[in-house]
Amino acid sequence: MAESCAMPALPITITGVPAIAGRLRLTRQALRLKQAALCRQTGIAPNTYNQWEQERGRPDLDGAMKLCDAFGITLDWIYRGSMAGLPYEIAESIRDIERGGTGAGAGNPTDARAPFERRKSSASR
Repeated sequence: MAESCAMPALPITITGVPAIAGRLRLTRQALRLKQAALCRQTGIAPNTYNQWEQERGRPDLDGAMKLCDAFGITLDWIYRGSMAGLPYEIAESIRDIERGGTGAGAGNPTDARAPFERRKSSASR
């Protein structure tokens, strides 16, 4: 009898617009940013980002890469929901929010620099 060469089942990922919008919202909350501050830091137009969070579309590759470059998140997180490559602090803050907590630190989202924002090296300025 021949052996089965079936691939092991991969975890199911939710990739629809509502799931992506939810992950963008969770990420912004974990970063403790308002939409306006996130948009200033990434160069994404505020109305565009708002549409993504309001489930009126999904980020194009250029927009998603701006988020990745600014905050160290991954395309796998944005589009597939895989937390595997997220910075530890962001992943922990997202988990805390999902459990009903407030995410990183205390207080309200701020327009100030995010606690997890990737710092550009002096060589890239």
